[in-house]
Amino acid sequence: MQKPFFKKKGVKSIIFKYLSLLLKSCIFLKIKFIVLPLVDKSSIINSKEEKILVNELKKFVKNNYLGNIKVLFELDYKPHKVRKFLNNFDNKFGINYDTGNSSALDYDIYDELIYFDRVYNIHIKDRKKKGKSVRLGQGNLKLDKLILELKKIRYRGNLILQTYIPADNKKILDETLANIEFLKKAILKK
Repeated sequence: MQKPFFKKKGVKSIIFKYLSLLLKSCIFLKIKFIVLPLVDKSSIINSKEEKILVNELKKFVKNNYLGNIKVLFELDYKPHKVRKFLNNFDNKFGINYDTGNSSALDYDIYDELIYFDRVYNIHIKDRKKKGKSVRLGQGNLKLDKLILELKKIRYRGNLILQTYIPADNKKILDETLANIEFLKKAILKK
């Protein structure tokens, strides 16, 4: 994530080789999803980078390296651009929707629904607008809206708690339990 291959000159073939080995291992281990983070330092910043990424990933499909694995993108693109990006790929590629990224970018769930037919994982996290992760309910995430929409579309994918982690290791369990309780209440409320 810190040094994405599509941003480096001359390393594509090396990364392609290692990624193919990783995929072969994932097929052997029967792993269903691989998340490819394209946020923060890995954000796609121009059409050239996007073209390199798309072309390299299409090679995996062409060479049948994916098996039954789905590659899930975690993107910071605006919703319509996510949909357009996904149009480059078949259903072996989808979205790992991160509620923290969307809340920090101030995206509206109603706008993001245009690509939810391709969302297979959801990271539940809260962040302040343009800020860092915080405990669920203390940031910009509209969890009630999200849950309502997920129920409407009958979302059956994964919900993964990826919440704020305090610096003090002794408080991690308490923080995790507080977030689980908050999420349970929000789900049961709707």
